[in-house]
Amino acid sequence: TMARGAVSNNLWTVGFACFVVICIYSLSKFEIRQCWEMLDPHQHAGDTRPTPTTIAPRPTRTKTGPRNTSIKTTTLSPPVSIVLVTPEVQCTERHFVVMLGGAKQQNIATALYKSILFHVRGSLVFHFLADDHHKKIISTLFKTWKLPSVRYHIYDMEPYKRELSWVPNTHYAMVTALVRLVVPEILPDNVKEALIVDTDMCLLDDISPIFDAFQGTNESVLFAMTENISPYYTNGMDPWPVRGRGLNSGLVLLNVERMRLANWSRMWRREMEERLQVFKYGHDQDVFNALTVTYPDIVVRLPCEYNLQLGVMSEPWTCLTSDMNVKIIHFNSPLKLDIKTKYVAHFARLHAEYLAMDGYSFRRRHRCELDNSTATYFADLPETDAAHNISYRTHMYFNGFNTVNATDDITLVTQLPAENFKLVKQILEIWKGPISAAIYCSDAKLPYILEDIESVGIDQRTNFALHVVFKTGNHFPVDDLRKVAIDGASTKFAYIMDYDASREVKSISADEIKNNTIKIGKEGGSSFLLFISGFSSVW
Repeated sequence: TMARGAVSNNLWTVGFACFVVICIYSLSKFEIRQCWEMLDPHQHAGDTRPTPTTIAPRPTRTKTGPRNTSIKTTTLSPPVSIVLVTPEVQCTERHFVVMLGGAKQQNIATALYKSILFHVRGSLVFHFLADDHHKKIISTLFKTWKLPSVRYHIYDMEPYKRELSWVPNTHYAMVTALVRLVVPEILPDNVKEALIVDTDMCLLDDISPIFDAFQGTNESVLFAMTENISPYYTNGMDPWPVRGRGLNSGLVLLNVERMRLANWSRMWRREMEERLQVFKYGHDQDVFNALTVTYPDIVVRLPCEYNLQLGVMSEPWTCLTSDMNVKIIHFNSPLKLDIKTKYVAHFARLHAEYLAMDGYSFRRRHRCELDNSTATYFADLPETDAAHNISYRTHMYFNGFNTVNATDDITLVTQLPAENFKLVKQILEIWKGPISAAIYCSDAKLPYILEDIESVGIDQRTNFALHVVFKTGNHFPVDDLRKVAIDGASTKFAYIMDYDASREVKSISADEIKNNTIKIGKEGGSSFLLFISGFSSVW
């Protein structure tokens, strides 16, 4: 009996072991369901679900020897010629008219120039109507700027100011603003249309649609303007006749060709003369508005976003609800950017961004047609990066200094980097005569120099001329700076002193220099070389 039990147990052990082996084999073949049914064939007898598909085993790869890892060398086909098609850029000439008649107008106008260069594509022609002071400033600025596809013309404003002196006016720009009325008489005959822009404007977007304002209009339309967004006329401050709130003359698009055919000169003068029989004074804006009353079809009204006025009485919220679509901002007030309103504060920040733009970057703007005037040919490139190979952009009389007639006085001439501008205070203390200083400064740094001008007392001196040579490259161009400072002197004689010498000189005067000179040259000659004992400088 015990033997039978032992045999039975062994059989059960052997059977169970075989069952486990079969299950393991089935699992290896993913036949789990068959394994479960083998364990209990009656439990799933009525299960009609389909049996899982058996996945065929991966075929065995035939060994053919070691893998070949060598790189095959093939002959490349000839390169394909690719022609890049440059999109056509509109190069229609755009004419801008700018009037420069105030001592510091050129400073704020810098943002206007840069914004035009940034937003207006194609060929640009600037027409500057300038007084004697600004003719030299604007000529030097654009001559040294070297902008591609940009031309400029300078017209003497003085004869036209004298011609318009018969018109009584109370405008803060005085007779300068009236010169707008004679622009069609000043511009060359080949100019068909021109856009007058105030120096206190700044473009924020592309304004090319404005130049299509006259399309589809009849010959009676002579100019286009935007609405005056202030109650200046409606509250009785100005009694001249207007339509609605009137039009603002800060931006005027002139159809010069039509104006000449319509005898514009006679038209506006007759209107001014008739109105002055009733009113005590008249401005250019008054005449434009009065003419729209007399001749209703003479004007096209532009959208207000092309002249968002930010003056003391302006109501910009009546034009737009946000700044998204503003094309041009206009600080039309004597206070300019100093008006304490949230609108001026907001747009003054945008204005500052254009002021801080690197002016040299606009030398890379698109060239139209065959304009190679500013191109640099590789054959002409110098072997070394020397300062004398660079044309430095220059802004003369940056602090608004008005030149005076040459005298026998002596002008102290100096030059310094922006980082040492505080030394100007020492120079002012040791020299009470005329001073002409050139500062080497970047566009971004210049606004801070403006703030320092008041802190060092420059604004209290009427005989101090400050010039800006804009920074580029890795050099300090002392010779270029000195030439600019000498050119800005308004006297017959100039005494050259490096800025760092002011640390050691406590006091010096023109009389001391004159008493310590040795004159070399003929008495009848026009030029002298003067050695000054005790100083390492030359007249």
